[in-house]
Amino acid sequence: MLEKQEDTTLIELEEKDVLISSEIEAMVQAGLFYGRIKGKTHPKMKPFIALNRNGVEIINLSKTTSLLKEAGEFIAKLMKDGKKILFVATQPSAADDIKELALELNCPYVTQKWVGGALTNFMVIRKRIAYYSKLKKDFEEGKLTQYTKKEQSQMKKELQKMDFIFGGIEDMNVLPDALFVVNANLHSTAVNEAKITNIPVLAVISTDSDPRNVKYPIIANDNSKTSIQFIIKTIRDTISVSLK
Repeated sequence: MLEKQEDTTLIELEEKDVLISSEIEAMVQAGLFYGRIKGKTHPKMKPFIALNRNGVEIINLSKTTSLLKEAGEFIAKLMKDGKKILFVATQPSAADDIKELALELNCPYVTQKWVGGALTNFMVIRKRIAYYSKLKKDFEEGKLTQYTKKEQSQMKKELQKMDFIFGGIEDMNVLPDALFVVNANLHSTAVNEAKITNIPVLAVISTDSDPRNVKYPIIANDNSKTSIQFIIKTIRDTISVSLK
């Protein structure tokens, strides 16, 4: 059934004058072409939509190819220059893969919960992170035995809570050089904070988002795990070529 849908999509895209390359075939297989239902389409997304099938927008993957290339090259340049990107994806379909990519690139990440003010109130958040780091170190070195068992239990719960929130940004000592999010609507607070602090935003966005809110939009299915994995692999490959 899935193969039939993929074949139908390729035929329909070709009928809309989309040049079907091996890359676009791979994108179709990964499900990048699925947008949102027509009723949710943002007006500024219309140039990026090839057609509508049964009420669902089908993304023009030839444009996605160009956008992904541009975003990948920007990320590769940042990595080559020793810069840092803050990666954000809290949804289950993207969190693990985004965390893995961030760790590979030695970059900070948020995959649990965005902390309001992480960018716009950075110095205050840094103080909280410093406290978290000290508490974690004290636990590891057994320095909290001076406290009662009840106090130690409370501190452990506090540490677990902070680990959940701050774990991925513990080493982010300065504001990042860019923000990468999967689904800009879901992470609108992070995107808005980046705009306020003049941090360029890269984002995987679907047809319900305003592409003007993102400097480097990657217009694709932002809900599918296979779609996100394809995008991450493409970014990895671009970085690898750049660093050779």
